[in-house]
Amino acid sequence: MHIEQDTLSKLGKLSMLDIDESKAEDMKKSLEEIIGFMDNLSSVHTDDISDTMYFHSKETPLREDEISKSDVSRDVLENAPHSEDDMFIVPKIIE
Repeated sequence: MHIEQDTLSKLGKLSMLDIDESKAEDMKKSLEEIIGFMDNLSSVHTDDISDTMYFHSKETPLREDEISKSDVSRDVLENAPHSEDDMFIVPKIIE
């Protein structure tokens, strides 16, 4: 599949990326390679493969819930630049 400049511009807008004009050709070529790879995947014959073929059982193994004491929040807050009363302090963004 050939990627047109119009398509690349729409993709840039949708992804909220500013695609530099000097890199547009490389980007189009990369996208064409990705789409070509995806086309190759669609040609793989998978009709004989069941969904559970690679699992030993048809059910997901469950585990018992274990309650344990953890101070993860304290550890995380210790790495925060600013915290107070067990909360992150962040810059005000809404006036």
